Amino acid sequence: MRRALAESTALPEAFWADPTVTEALAQRDIGQLFRLVQRATRATQTRIGVAVGLSQAQVSEIMSGSRKVSSVDVLARIVGGLHIPEPARSVLFLGDASVVPQRSKDIFGSTDITAVYAMRGLIPRPHWNDIVRRAREHLWLYGMAELGFALDDEVPGILEEAARHGCDIRVLLLDPDFRGTSEIDTDEGSPPGTLVARIRSALARYEQMREKCGTQMTVRVYDCSPTVSIVRGDDRMLVTPYLRFSVGSNSPSLELRRTSGRMFDRYIKHFQCTWERAKDWMP
Repeated sequence: MRRALAESTALPEAFWADPTVTEALAQRDIGQLFRLVQRATRATQTRIGVAVGLSQAQVSEIMSGSRKVSSVDVLARIVGGLHIPEPARSVLFLGDASVVPQRSKDIFGSTDITAVYAMRGLIPRPHWNDIVRRAREHLWLYGMAELGFALDDEVPGILEEAARHGCDIRVLLLDPDFRGTSEIDTDEGSPPGTLVARIRSALARYEQMREKCGTQMTVRVYDCSPTVSIVRGDDRMLVTPYLRFSVGSNSPSLELRRTSGRMFDRYIKHFQCTWERAKDWMP
C-alpha cells in the first residue's frame, strides 16, 4: 500500500528543476516542499505522510511550520518516498542550490558520476533497491557483508524477478574465515566477532535467495583485504570505498551511470578480477 501511495505522488523531472522547488530543497524547508508537492499532485496530507513514513499530524505540523525537519533519517525517508532524483537530492543534503546547473563532468571530471554522498548512510534504503530493481543483465552485490540487502524484505522478490528475466546475479562477500576480520572489528570499534557474524548472517540469507533463483544466482567469497563495495544493476552502480577506522555507513559513496567516462568500466574490471580469484560459497 505504501508503495502504491508513493507512486501516486510521483513527480516529473521538470518539477524538481523548478527554481521554487530548488530553493525549498536548498533551505531544507520541508513544509514548503510538501506544499509544492501537494499543489502539483493534489495529494492529501495523509497520502504524503504514508509515502514518506510520517503521520498526517506530523505532515500538518511540518507544513504549518510548527515542526522542523533536521534528522538525516527523516530526510532520507522523504527522498525515498517522493523519489527525489539527482541533482535535487544533492541540493537537499548539501543545502546548496548551485549544484543544479552544473554537469557531472564539470563537477567531477567524469560523465559517469551522477551523485556523490558524504556518507553511505545518507542514501535512502529504497534508492539502493531502485539501483538493482530493473536489472535484466547484471546484478552484483559486492562488499564485506552487504547485510542491508540480505535483510531487506523486498530483495528476495527483486532477485527472483531478475532471475526470471535471465539476469546474471552475483553476490561476492568477504570470506568469514579471512584472517583479517578481527583487525577490521578493532579498526571500526566493534566487539570481536562482529564482522564474521554479519557475514555469516548475510550468507545464510543469500543462500535462501539462491535456492529460489536457481542457476542464475551465484554466491562467492573472497579471501583478501576488502577495498570497496559495489552494487550494480546493469548500467547503474553505487560504489563505496572502504576507509579504515570508519564503519561502512560513514564512508563516502559514488553513484555512477555507464557513459563514455570509463570510470564505470574500471569498477567492472575490479569486480571481475576479484570474482575470478574468489571461490564458490559452500554452506
